[in-house]
Amino acid sequence: MIVNCAKSCNACHLRDPKVRCNRESLGMELDPVYYPDDMNNMFESLTTRYSTKYNVSVLSTEPWVVVFENFLTDKEIDALITTQKRWERSTDTGLTNEFGETGRILSAGRTSSNSWCDKACESHPDVKKVLQKIEEVTHVKRKNYESFQVLRYDVGQHYNVHHDFGHEDIHLACGPRILTFFLYLSDVDEGGETAFPELGIAVKPIKGRAVLWPSVLNEDLNAMDKR
Repeated sequence: MIVNCAKSCNACHLRDPKVRCNRESLGMELDPVYYPDDMNNMFESLTTRYSTKYNVSVLSTEPWVVVFENFLTDKEIDALITTQKRWERSTDTGLTNEFGETGRILSAGRTSSNSWCDKACESHPDVKKVLQKIEEVTHVKRKNYESFQVLRYDVGQHYNVHHDFGHEDIHLACGPRILTFFLYLSDVDEGGETAFPELGIAVKPIKGRAVLWPSVLNEDLNAMDKR
């Protein structure tokens, strides 16, 4: 509204994204979620904190790739699936215009269908339990998360090799993605692994399983870990 009706809103100065979208204007905390070494400390503590509860497997420490078995209950999985009402072909981030609005482009390397966990989803009691568990594991508060992207892959669909780190995000109020917490909502007879080609690791989809890995370096949380 401010961007498209700035004159009517008496907010022409806010069309500039550098003014409108900085952390001070948005009322965001200025302290980072992690300081250097905080991420390593979190990963190093996982087996001690959750080895019994989730049967934690550390597949790699350089960089970290950690698997949690039975992370989701059937009720939590059903809630994440049944609350999705709008499925669309997955897209990639497009160009950003002068007002800071980012477009979307149809992806050739990502052929799944996508649905965002919106208000009806995030307000569901069983989805709230999932969010709380992730917050407990990562020590990252819910307000620092993106909403869940729920993905549906039909036979033959795929997502090519990619990285979850966005270079342009360094300049945004949100900052770059530092972690990915990947949840599996169904079993798969064949294929569908989450592969890390640089590490020679592939995680098989098993209903209720989760896998956690970083996108950034422990010592520099604005630097992409290319592995």
